[in-house]
Amino acid sequence: MRHRHHRQYGLPNANQILLTMVVCTLLFFALLRRHWLQFGEDPDVHAGLQRLYVYANDSAYSQTWSAFCDDQSYQLHMCVNALPETSANTTVTVGDFWDGAVLCAEHGGKLVPAVMQILLALSLSCALLSMLLALYLQLGNPTRELIFWLGTLPSLTLMATAVLGTAALAFWQRFYRRFDNGDCFSITVAATVIAYGVAISMVVRWRWVRPLACFVWF
Repeated sequence: MRHRHHRQYGLPNANQILLTMVVCTLLFFALLRRHWLQFGEDPDVHAGLQRLYVYANDSAYSQTWSAFCDDQSYQLHMCVNALPETSANTTVTVGDFWDGAVLCAEHGGKLVPAVMQILLALSLSCALLSMLLALYLQLGNPTRELIFWLGTLPSLTLMATAVLGTAALAFWQRFYRRFDNGDCFSITVAATVIAYGVAISMVVRWRWVRPLACFVWF
């Protein structure tokens, strides 16, 4: 019965569900990974949505955005172990003064990463909802009435995922376009593009007239 419904009404197929899972995975990594901004490679200085990080000579240091901006020196102070028996305090400057001013502007350091986390979390939630609905329509045994009410929801929620991803990318670029983006930005772009493509393919595949006729008839 479910396979007949799947073919007759154009419900999400296995390929679309797999691509939706890919979108969920990419957004999950973009939300948790630490490479949203890249400031330098020697030492390795980059920033995530929660903290800024420095890696040098097998030593690592991190600082929250709030602490980094409250200091107003726009520097990260870390202890680099050059030799096993010695240690030296090393100051790593994250950009120049004007770069720091941009990072920690009124709408910068304390607000932008927090808003990005909210947008990406909402986008991931919509993608997960789309995947669960598509799995139910594919593997469950929905009635005609459920097909009528739920058939378009996987595409709509996935389109919401893409829109939220676009909003997050535009918001990030609005404030930090002068800096080098890390791989998390590219990951989010990929997730957004895939979400748009799959959502559109779901809409094209969905045959809403037949479920409507069946719903009215019964």
